[in-house]
Amino acid sequence: MEISDGFNPAGFPSSPGTRPSSRCALRETLFLDIETTGLMTGAGLLVFLVGLGYIRGNRFVVEQHFLKDPANEPAFLEAILDRWQAFGGIVTYNGRRFDRPRILDRIQFQRLNRSVPDGYHLDLFSLARRVWRGEFESLALVDLEVGLLGHVREDDMPGALCPAAYAAYLRGEEGPIRDVFRHNLEDILSLAVLLIRADRVSHSPSGPFEEAALAMGLEDAGKVSDALALYGSALRQLPSGLSTRGHRRRAAALYRRCGDFSRASEIWDELWKEGDVRSARRLAIVLEHRFGNLKRAEQIAREALRFMQNGAAWGSRALRDWEKRLARIRNKRAALRQGPARGRSR
Repeated sequence: MEISDGFNPAGFPSSPGTRPSSRCALRETLFLDIETTGLMTGAGLLVFLVGLGYIRGNRFVVEQHFLKDPANEPAFLEAILDRWQAFGGIVTYNGRRFDRPRILDRIQFQRLNRSVPDGYHLDLFSLARRVWRGEFESLALVDLEVGLLGHVREDDMPGALCPAAYAAYLRGEEGPIRDVFRHNLEDILSLAVLLIRADRVSHSPSGPFEEAALAMGLEDAGKVSDALALYGSALRQLPSGLSTRGHRRRAAALYRRCGDFSRASEIWDELWKEGDVRSARRLAIVLEHRFGNLKRAEQIAREALRFMQNGAAWGSRALRDWEKRLARIRNKRAALRQGPARGRSR
């Protein structure tokens, strides 16, 4: 693996206390992945294996902390926290929702006077959803390894079988637990390679999905002209359908904000042809108030209202909004056909 000085992957969502600087030092980053005795929360769930990956010199080192005896959990957690404390932040895959909360639960259960260290937390699952959700059917880590990295695991133990392997270990059967260690090691190595692959999105996007994701990141950073250029390139290649609807909505909204109502209308029209009522509303508004194309605006309002009346998922408020819009547009058209009033009655 080529070791660089830092990374700046596009599109990482952030929350208070977790936002990284514009470029993070790779050598100050800890890659973290855990194995537990189940997926549910509760006092009975144990974290029994924690993989930690980091750079030391020119090598990538992986430590695996293993809970040999549940009675030793306090010391097990202390060792993990001590190592974690030495780094500026962590990288996980769905760790914001699973790994970090599970470790915090065990700290609290053991009443340790510790907490998870502060620092940035980059969750590659959140990045994957933003960048590759439309490109791949599955965003499981093992599937991204195949699709993005061209790596296929051999004889990998599925994560769902890891709890049973640990239970077998506690009964004295050591064989299955070896497969858990290998599974965890593969996860840590994939995190590191996937992060470097993701970093390429910020300076050399490959394909329309990565271009659209980078455009979103540039838009969020206020680099509007650069974002528009990338949106333009991405939209020429993105397929139609639900998988790209979010990208195209974002692009249309930015075009509208920049005053390019024609381009925004083209995108909304395409989306409405796919049944996206939200885009139909925006298109009808622009046609009525910006272009004065009341005939087309009435047609869209009539079609959207019929579309919604035939569906079961729309609320009465949304229906009333379209009914009022259609009535208003019809009244405007009728007033125009009548022409200006010739006088007032006394």
